[in-house]
Amino acid sequence: MNTQPLIFAIKRGSLSDGKGIRSVVYIKGCPLRCAWCLNPESFSVQSGLSFDESLCLFCGKCEAACPSGAISMNIVPRVNVNACRRCGACAASCVPNALRQVGEAYCDDRLIELLEDDKAFYDISGGGVTFSGGEPLLFPRYVGRLAKRLQQIDISVTIKTCGHFDYRRFAHFVAPHVDEIYFDITLIDGADHHHYTGKRNALILTNLSRLVNETRISIIPRTPLIPGITDTKRNLGGITRLLERYGLASRHRLLPYNRRVKKRPILV
Repeated sequence: MNTQPLIFAIKRGSLSDGKGIRSVVYIKGCPLRCAWCLNPESFSVQSGLSFDESLCLFCGKCEAACPSGAISMNIVPRVNVNACRRCGACAASCVPNALRQVGEAYCDDRLIELLEDDKAFYDISGGGVTFSGGEPLLFPRYVGRLAKRLQQIDISVTIKTCGHFDYRRFAHFVAPHVDEIYFDITLIDGADHHHYTGKRNALILTNLSRLVNETRISIIPRTPLIPGITDTKRNLGGITRLLERYGLASRHRLLPYNRRVKKRPILV
């Protein structure tokens, strides 16, 4: 995929997305549909809307602002997805930010300038920039181009990936400019992986093998602990045995699942 991606969030001052203080760029679009995903607004590569009912004032300004009549107030705002033009007028009119447009295009210069603003914090803490998502490696040309520019100004780059990507394009565009990869391994069984994510895991496991054998990039394998799904003895045991073969078991990170985070219903 070569097109310019949309960015749905930029988090500055992060301490949990790699070494040191980091800025995290969240890119829209993901090949998986994980049942436990806390960022479902990242699934589509297109722009869209998210709605947080807890913030809504039921003022009706979004309905009045919509030029296509796609919104009606019926207890909570309802969006006719067929009529919606994705113009963002409703979100712009929403003072409490209950309706939010998801996905914004950034030109390279604008994004690099924003990320470079925090270089002093990266330098003092050993931090840098992390590309996350969604799946940033859906856009290897874009990520590789930005990573190269960051590398040229001595800013470290980390990639967070679900592992489902085109390795050949990654190796060509991205690999030379990346210091570390956070690689998610959620389910070792292919059938289970397909059931809970919509894809089998053969490509993911192949990509992990190639990263270990064909690059010198530091790899941090991660597994979110989803109750009754990924946290079973059988699954974690299988993942551990796999990582032992690659010498990565000691780096394996188990991520607690934040049950308190409420998914935002995606309207478009």
